[in-house]
Amino acid sequence: MPSKTALLLISILVVFNCTPVLSGKQPSQNSDLEKQIDRLVTSDIPTGLWKNWVDQTTETIVGTVLEEWEKRDLITQIDDVLFTNIHTSVREQFTAQTVEIKKRYPSPYDMKEYKIEVTIENTGPEKHFGPQTVETIMESFHEEYSHGTKYLYGEASLKELDAQYPPAEWIQMLLDKRVPIENTDDYSQYLSSRRRLVYLEDKPEEWQSGKQGISPTDDFDTYKVAFVNRMIWEHQQMQAELLANPDLMGGFFGGPQAQTFFPYKKGRVYVKRDGKKIVFLGEKLTPKQQFALLSEGAIPEKHEITYLDENLIRLSEPLPPISREALLEAGIPGPPWNDATLKANEPEEPDTHVPAGELFQVHVQHPDRLIMPISPRYTSHIHYGSIVQAQESKPMFDVPQDNR
Repeated sequence: MPSKTALLLISILVVFNCTPVLSGKQPSQNSDLEKQIDRLVTSDIPTGLWKNWVDQTTETIVGTVLEEWEKRDLITQIDDVLFTNIHTSVREQFTAQTVEIKKRYPSPYDMKEYKIEVTIENTGPEKHFGPQTVETIMESFHEEYSHGTKYLYGEASLKELDAQYPPAEWIQMLLDKRVPIENTDDYSQYLSSRRRLVYLEDKPEEWQSGKQGISPTDDFDTYKVAFVNRMIWEHQQMQAELLANPDLMGGFFGGPQAQTFFPYKKGRVYVKRDGKKIVFLGEKLTPKQQFALLSEGAIPEKHEITYLDENLIRLSEPLPPISREALLEAGIPGPPWNDATLKANEPEEPDTHVPAGELFQVHVQHPDRLIMPISPRYTSHIHYGSIVQAQESKPMFDVPQDNR
């Protein structure tokens, strides 16, 4: 059964595809929507096979984007205005890039390989619309969660985790506590917490430590109940913070009884002094920036520094200057810096490497009129990879023939 997005998309695409190139018929009178698209046709837009390829690829991407927004409940309705705005933006981006590619290839068939990266801004977590039952919740999220977990930890690790704490039983335990699981964030956070619990099971010193706001105990079953309750509380608190402050990128809890939320955001760095060790949290600094900050108090441009003690309690004053010897002992080398070390510790930058073949990059921004701001951490990337076999050039769409 086609989704409502697919059905509406098909009906709108009929308007876009009713051109002489595709149908062999002249429309009797253009609609307002057709006139808007006609205005896009300029001397710079690729014609013939290239135009067909741009049109076809644009429609594929627009369909993907609308479905992504729909399954996350970010679209109240799909109307002609919304479709036209998205379609126009995507097609203009493809057109500009194809104009350059066309200078090197006579047709799309001559591209042996191409890749398309589509960035969909602020898509938000996928939502669950069914009843709050184990079966329906797992149907919504478990396949995606398992795929990601296998990628990070391996299939054997996931099997061991599921054997020790079966997902269905874990979810039922949460539902018994009247904890809703409404989106992929909820599901991933709650299911992933099992891994931490497995690690702590053989660490009685952690149960007795009173860390992370959990009362000390010598009994693991007692600790497990408190751990789960704390995990639920932290997730709900963090989600409320992220909803109220879309610029945040996550965070952690510290302070007395671990009740203080320390958010991650662009340019913010937390420096934790724990004995001789120094830990940096938040946005990454290079070894050179770390050394200058701790030895001279030099704050990198456009950065905000927060200092914490070993109990993650905020310090009112910066750390006093630390000697080169003490920094070296803490694992922060002074000058001269090794180029390889610098590169390995530099903040991550967007990958600008162009893969083999041609690369097309398309950015789609969410419609502000329909949804509330969402943290940039939700921005998603969809990759299309295509290999075009060498063959005789021919139209990408068959023109209907009148055989009468």
